[in-house]
Order: sequence, then structure tokens, then C-alpha cells
Amino acid sequence: MTSGRQEGETLGAATITATYIKHGKENWRVLIRPAGAPRITRVVHTEQDAKDLVRHFNRLGMAGVDLARALADSRSERQHTYLPLREALPAFLEEQVALRNLRESTARAYKNRLSTWAYPRIGNLSWNRITRDEIGAVLLAIRKAGRSAASVEQVRCPLTRFYQWQVNVHRYLGPNPAADLKFFIGRQPTRKSRKRDLQWFRPDEAHVLLETCRVLKPRWTAFLMVGFGGGLRWGEGVHVHRTWSEDGGRIELCKDGEDRWVKLPSATLAAIQAHLEAMDLEATVKGWTAEQRQLVFPNTVGRITRYGAFLELVWQPLMEATQLPYRKPHAMRHSYATWLLEAGADLRWVKDQLGHASIEETEGTYGHLQRERHERRVDLDSVLAGVHPRPPASISLDAGHADERQLGEISRDGLMVEGKGFEPSTSALRTPRSPN
Repeated sequence: MTSGRQEGETLGAATITATYIKHGKENWRVLIRPAGAPRITRVVHTEQDAKDLVRHFNRLGMAGVDLARALADSRSERQHTYLPLREALPAFLEEQVALRNLRESTARAYKNRLSTWAYPRIGNLSWNRITRDEIGAVLLAIRKAGRSAASVEQVRCPLTRFYQWQVNVHRYLGPNPAADLKFFIGRQPTRKSRKRDLQWFRPDEAHVLLETCRVLKPRWTAFLMVGFGGGLRWGEGVHVHRTWSEDGGRIELCKDGEDRWVKLPSATLAAIQAHLEAMDLEATVKGWTAEQRQLVFPNTVGRITRYGAFLELVWQPLMEATQLPYRKPHAMRHSYATWLLEAGADLRWVKDQLGHASIEETEGTYGHLQRERHERRVDLDSVLAGVHPRPPASISLDAGHADERQLGEISRDGLMVEGKGFEPSTSALRTPRSPN
């Protein structure tokens, strides 16, 4: 049963076309032609305003919104005074942290990226006047500078969240310039490509990296061995109770909120012992404080090494010297988990070693093990090699005896049987059906 209302009645104000033309020397006229309604026109002062209105009304028209009312609302939105982006966006991020929609360290990372890339270009503009093209120009500038996809996301993501929040929570009726930025972001690696070998090191590659570190950066050899031998995150220690928060700039509890013991190989323990003896001697010579002496991997002045400095001064020179395909330091943690799972370690034990909150997290993160690797490890021939198939009934053996030499002389074609009739008939075993 239907209400009797026609589809055309519901979409009576939907847009057929929306476009703009030059109007005089400096103005632009927006032409909006709703279905079943008089044409709506509006004059704006810039071409960008005309483009924004065309996109806005086309989007509303596709949703069947009354365009005459939307035009009035849009006019009031344009007349409203909005804060510059550099003031509105930090306040929004702080609000999200307070609502626990965002981690404090994530918000701090967003603010740093926005200060570097977004605010110099569009920070002084009212956030409702910013266009998709202007945001896209910021993203393209990051890509042209050779920055990573993570840098692009740390600018795109807060902007997208900000405008979505305004539309859905504060009922903002203007256009959303961050709704579709795929063109500016470019082609991103697929999930399959992100799970290839470049996320971890093969054992021989790890050995080359460690040997190179021993020669070029001996101070960091033990640190790399802990990464490969314990699967620890950046900043964690052997008894993982606290970790250095790079974004927060402080020592805090581990990500999972609980401390844990990590079993390390004997070679890693020996390297740590030698490293601690060297650091104790260095601390004595340089007169480090008791707090500085507690650090297992201090820098040359007895402080915590920041990730950026480690990346620039240690990791990148090592990767360049080894000429291995580039991977991030976190690949050492992936390598540790991959080696354990490939060696047959139980997934639950690997989960405890890594400090994951659930076994689903471990399985989802390290479900990248390639099928071919498992196929090489499984040796079913060792189980089935001594089993001989029963020879076909059509082959007669002398006196009912056959040795392995005779069975070996039977051709492979002689062991092939036709699929039909392979199983004996079961009709004789069926219970006769009652005549009643």
C-alpha cells in the first residue's frame, strides 16, 4: 500500500541545472533551474563564490531539498561572521580531545602539521569562505615537497572532521570544501601493497642492517637488536612499564595501559649488557645525574633522543649505507612478529609479547604472511611418501604377491581410474521399501 504521493512531488524542487555566467565587469550571476519551480538567480562578487553556490545547490537538489529556502539560508550563512581557520580549528581539536573523540597526542600532531602547511596559506581566511581548491593546493604543496602520505593525512583528516562536525552537529548549511579531496591526495597504496615485504625485514636483511650499525653507529646497535629481538615500540624499555611519548614530549604509560615482560634472545641480552656498561662509563666521565643514568639509550648529552633526530641522524644513513629498500623503524617490530609467526609461534603468545589489547588486533595486523611462505614450510611428503596406493583390480599380480619393484613398474596411467563407479554401489545395503 502506498501513500499516493508521486515521486515528482517529492523532488519538485530538485535542481535540473545550476551554472553561472559573467554579470557586468566584476560580478557573476548564478542560474539555478529547479524542477517544477521558477528559475532562481543570484549575483555574487567573485567567481569562486559562484562556483561554491553551484556546487552547493546541485548537492542540495540531488537530495530533493527546497532550493528557494536553501537560498535564503545560504544568504544568511554568508552574512554571518565566522572565525579564521587558525582560531576555529585548534578550538575544535581541543573540544574533540575533551569529548574523547581524539587522543591528545593525535591532536598535537594535527596542530603541528596544520601550523606548518595549512595556516600559512589559508589560516587567516574565515573557515566558511575556504574552498576545495584552496585546501587542495595545501595538499599538493605537501606532496610536491616530497612529504609522506602520513603528512598529507595529518592535514586532510582534521579539516575533514572539522567540516563534518559543523554540518552534522552545528547544522552548518554552507558548502563543505573538504568533502571530496581524493583528486588532490592522489593514488594511495592499496591494502594489499601495504602488506608486502617492505613492512618488515627478512632475517638476512636484518643481519646486514645490524652489522652496518655496528660499524657506523655502534652506539645504536643494542637499540636495533632490542627492536628486532623484542618487537618493542619506539621509546619502550625491556621491562615495558613506561614509554617515551614523542608527541606528548613526556614519559607515560604504555599504549595498552599495562606493563609487561618481554622475553629477549640471549644475543640481545648480551648486547644490552655491553651497552649498559658503556653508558655507565660515559655517565661517570660526563657526570650525568641519577635521572640521566636511568635511561637505557640516552643520546650523547644524556637526554632522550627524539624520533626525528634518530630518523635523520641514525636510521636514514644506515638504510642508505645498506642500500636496502627503505622501511620505517617500526618495521623492526613487524619483523619480530613476522619471524615468530613464521616459526610457528602460537598467536596468543605473540599477542602477549607485542602487548596487543586483543588477539584480533594481532591477527588483523599480522595476517599479511604470504601463502607461499606457509606452503614452503609445510612438508606433507614426509607424511605421505611411504604410502602406496592400492593397485587397480584389472592388474593381476603373480600368486597374489607384489614387491615394491613390481609396484614401481606399474605405469602412472595404469593407476588412473575413471571417476564414475569408483565407489561400490550401495543398493544392496538399502532396506527394502515397505509395499505399504
